[in-house]
Amino acid sequence: MKKNTLKIVSFVSFALIVLGFVLVKGNLLQFNETYEDDYHHEEYGEDYEESAEEIAYEMAMDEQSLPKPFIFSNLSGDALAEYSTWLINAEKTNFTFSNTDDFSSYFETAKRNMTMLPAEEYSYANSTLSGTWDQKYLHMTSSTAPGYSEGGFRTDGSLYDPVNEEMYIVSFAGHIYKIDEDAPIKWSLRNHTKSFEGDKFNGVNLIDGSFRMLNQKDNGGMEFSDDEGRTWMDANGAFFEGSANYTTVVTKKDASKRIVAHGARRNTSAGNAWYDYVYFSIDYGLNYTQSALNFQSNAFDVEILKPHSSRAVYLFAKRNSDSKLFVYKMGENDTDFALLHEPTTAIGGLESVEGTTVSGTTHFYISYGNTNIYYSGDEGATWTQSITSSDTGRNIAEVHPTQPNMVFKGFVELWISTDYGVNWTRNQHVLSNNDIYVWDLQHFKTFDKEDGGFFTISGYDFGTYYSETPEDWNSWISVSRGNPTTMCYDADTSEKYNRIFTANQDRGSQSFLDDTNHDTTLPIPTIREANTDVLRVTIGNDGESAWYWYYYGAIGRSSVTDGGNFRTVVSKRDLYTNWAATSMIPSPIPSEDAVYIPWGTQLQKITYDGSVVERTLHSYVFPEAAHSFGYSNVNTNRWYAGLQSGKFMYSTNGGNSFTNSTFNGSWPQGDNSHRKRRAVIATSPIDEATVYYAGKGNNFLISVDGGQSFTNHNDGLTVDRIVDMEATPNGQFIFAACEFDGAWVYALQQDKWFKMDGADVPDAVGFTDVQYIDSENVVRFATYGSGIIDFSLNEDFSTVFVAADNFEIQVTDETCQGKNGQLKIDTKFKHNYNVTVAGVDYSFTNTLNIPNLEPGSHDVCIGIANTSYSHCVTLNIAASNLLTGKASNIKGNKVDVNIESGTAPYTVSVNNIKILETNKTNFSIPAEEGDFIQVESKATCEGKLTKVVGSSFEIKAFPNPTTDFFELRIPNSKENVTIEMYSQSSGLISSKQYTVVNNKVKMNLENNPSGVYFLRINLETPKTIKIIKK
Repeated sequence: MKKNTLKIVSFVSFALIVLGFVLVKGNLLQFNETYEDDYHHEEYGEDYEESAEEIAYEMAMDEQSLPKPFIFSNLSGDALAEYSTWLINAEKTNFTFSNTDDFSSYFETAKRNMTMLPAEEYSYANSTLSGTWDQKYLHMTSSTAPGYSEGGFRTDGSLYDPVNEEMYIVSFAGHIYKIDEDAPIKWSLRNHTKSFEGDKFNGVNLIDGSFRMLNQKDNGGMEFSDDEGRTWMDANGAFFEGSANYTTVVTKKDASKRIVAHGARRNTSAGNAWYDYVYFSIDYGLNYTQSALNFQSNAFDVEILKPHSSRAVYLFAKRNSDSKLFVYKMGENDTDFALLHEPTTAIGGLESVEGTTVSGTTHFYISYGNTNIYYSGDEGATWTQSITSSDTGRNIAEVHPTQPNMVFKGFVELWISTDYGVNWTRNQHVLSNNDIYVWDLQHFKTFDKEDGGFFTISGYDFGTYYSETPEDWNSWISVSRGNPTTMCYDADTSEKYNRIFTANQDRGSQSFLDDTNHDTTLPIPTIREANTDVLRVTIGNDGESAWYWYYYGAIGRSSVTDGGNFRTVVSKRDLYTNWAATSMIPSPIPSEDAVYIPWGTQLQKITYDGSVVERTLHSYVFPEAAHSFGYSNVNTNRWYAGLQSGKFMYSTNGGNSFTNSTFNGSWPQGDNSHRKRRAVIATSPIDEATVYYAGKGNNFLISVDGGQSFTNHNDGLTVDRIVDMEATPNGQFIFAACEFDGAWVYALQQDKWFKMDGADVPDAVGFTDVQYIDSENVVRFATYGSGIIDFSLNEDFSTVFVAADNFEIQVTDETCQGKNGQLKIDTKFKHNYNVTVAGVDYSFTNTLNIPNLEPGSHDVCIGIANTSYSHCVTLNIAASNLLTGKASNIKGNKVDVNIESGTAPYTVSVNNIKILETNKTNFSIPAEEGDFIQVESKATCEGKLTKVVGSSFEIKAFPNPTTDFFELRIPNSKENVTIEMYSQSSGLISSKQYTVVNNKVKMNLENNPSGVYFLRINLETPKTIKIIKK
């Protein structure tokens, strides 16, 4: 573990010194405009290039831009115990991960992979989204001095197949590309699902001449690939831990090859102390054996090296206690290392060890601390120090394979020394007769060719180049055409002119035309819009203007249609601190050439007036620093702001005042960074009050009331953060760029998140931006290392995809004569639905109930707001009948009832007492003379059946029909009698005791409505009489 710790500590220490320098010189990262350097800082308009100190700071921050590797020391509890148990068991098997059958199966798979193409179409969100992915392969040129005819992006590693003369490149993100120099697009993707690293990556030609790639895992064993890196297979016998995977070299051994791998891991038998180990393979990387030579990592610094033109491998061990150097050698016919020399010269470090064998003499260089250079011309027996005053920012990267006096190194530029590292000459940022313009050397490696020649590959932030005579600046040839690996901090598209703008690490802003039907066999030409590091780019002024946020705190503006010349960008400097950025949002007024930036406790408005860029401060002062800003495009008076704490504020009056959201759950968080790591706001394109809010943390908040309240919708979501998001035009899908967790989509109908992955989607890279391009029906992602990637959708988002089983429609027929049919619509997914039924417009989201519908046929079309979607059906509401039927006369104390029409169940009452409820249409009930029988249906509006049992002729009523008063003649002489009055429609109305005078009872119906009434006179034998009120 010592080596990585040493390198990290050294680099971080350097970065801290640089940061201190930058803070002092730049006044809290705000550089003074008087800072000048003839090659670090060319200042022509916006030609602001970084100084070495700024680049060092930027590289220190680059650690944030790559996914974190697995580090077992971060484990705890059960996870750590499980890993420790696995490691002990793996060590007992001598780190055996694959058997013969595994190898055989892999060989067949790899053979097929050399001809198989990945799937061309992908489906997501339970097949409600489908389409194809398209990575943008670019051809960068610039006619504005300093210009170039073929530029590119960063290369961090390379590999050369000497038998087949094939070149492979490892991008900043650690992805593998094959170079075809004769193809229009020279870069061809081989693997973007893993992240590979420089010296841990190598290759060996097999007996049949095919090429096998080799790789050291950062926490695992050796692995190999027989299909140009597309898939990988675990080898046996070697193991590394905690990113202590260092170097792999390959050398010839007789007619075969030997692979030597060096790394470190804990030794469980030595109390988990860290040891450097070396492993050998003589079967082309299937199985490894451990060298007898090993070193405790905290006591020794160890490096291995295969010099150019040599079949020997050397091991250098520096004892940390006294800087004593030990040189070991394993010759072609040796089986292990043997001590060769113990030189007397003290060596302070082994940060770089390079070597070559020329005419039988082996030459070595050791360098550390950038300026400490030691040379040996006798295979490491003796050493002399090359005293140099040139601090080029890095250690020696390579020695010339045939001229051992010549060494190369570089940082901001490429440097060469022809006197063993004493004096140095730089390339002044140009190669190949000034046709190649380069900055920031990241990779420089020379490979031995099969014919005895040599092949050198160099990688810069500005592209990839090769030479067979690297000392000749004019010999370098670009292979950058078609490089897709733009390191995008941000991106935006002017849909008005179909032009994509990227904000890049070191490459400023590049723009290119957006054409989904472009010829994918040709690279897309780009033009250079802005220089140096651009942290944000935004399209404003209704698609007419491009705005840039430079790393040194300036804001610039150029025309979308009249750009392509970084010197014509109009900018204002000293607005913000270096290496810091929030969000940059175009003005809510589409025609206004301005952007808004949340900074400090206010919104800042940056405006271009046709000649200059100016800043004004918005009047409202937030209670804390604001990090995010957004507004509704449906109603641009609705403004939103995300604060440093994560809290959310909203405005309904164009920012004149803001109100705190009442949400009391967990707010999205953000980091203070120049990268897009602050909370992000997005709004619905169809509903002015719907706003989305996310950031650091696995949360996705939705408000449907303009930010007053929020609910969390993170079902299915498993991410560390969301850095950008955008909705489709119908608001039914929200796409999200989730940094190292990739591309995701939220399906509103399903209220669930889905990851957008697959063979054509890069992994192990940061997704930094997402935008839906309405004119192309494309969702566009920007990445920091895989450039621009489009997902061309099959679905039409002017309409809405609605599942076939989305609607459940229930019809209730008319239950009464009149308007009383019913319609109920239930939906599986939420939308803003609308429907017109019987001339009445209705709106709903989930369920709709419509009562009182006329019987008959109804044509019903269900639509969704702001779309052309329509689901039409014809529904029939059947007319109802009144309750009809017959009741027989009493027979044996029973009455038979026959229902002819009406809605079951039927309720039967005798003398106003319920005695039966039934669905039968024919039934019998017990009854006696004088009983009043009443039958009701389920729908009371269908009326009632009534029956008076027995005869009522003994009792007379006069007048009958009547309008008010009438008399009853009671034949039996009684003083008082109880009379119950029933209505045909509503049952018992009254029950009173009346006085009988001269065998008569007087009654009054004056206050009763017209209709049929039944009077039940409770005599010894009850009698019933029907009265009609006019």
